[in-house]
Amino acid sequence: MEVFLLFMLYSFFGCVLEEGYHFLLNGRYMSKRMLLNLPLCPVYGIAALVLAAVNRTANPILLFFNGFFAISAVELAYYLISQRIYGIKWWDYSELKLNFMGGISLFYSVMWGVLNILFGLWIHPFFWGWIKDLPREAGLVTGLFAAVYFLADLRDTHEELMKYKRGEKNLIDKRFLYIKPNN
Repeated sequence: MEVFLLFMLYSFFGCVLEEGYHFLLNGRYMSKRMLLNLPLCPVYGIAALVLAAVNRTANPILLFFNGFFAISAVELAYYLISQRIYGIKWWDYSELKLNFMGGISLFYSVMWGVLNILFGLWIHPFFWGWIKDLPREAGLVTGLFAAVYFLADLRDTHEELMKYKRGEKNLIDKRFLYIKPNN
């Protein structure tokens, strides 16, 4: 249950990070959620769990390379899978120099490396300690509630994304205006 709670926490903070980044770039709020109702970006949760598994050092140089390669791999896999299943791109780096298939770019890979130094040294140890210190019952109830809501939301999102892929009118048109059809 602790791993799932970390996934939810990192998916939420990834959404906050993404929306804050886009606000700074564009001067306006833009929802960058990848689920319909919950403010979550699951790619961040997945990437954080991968980093938690591979980060076995406090050496900033190794943390940088862990973040650079591990997050780039997760990002590319998520990008390709979402294209294959739903025919969409949650992001597109094809206009950036030194990108690969539009799914990863050198610029963002470097940024992931830098962020992993912060994540590996301070962020994950803090949240892991906080989650581990939760009373067992509280963690279980919170995790089960979050899992039920997450799975229901995931089911609804999947159905709406499949409608979108078939060209049917749906909630995706209103909630995810930033996604690009896969060409």
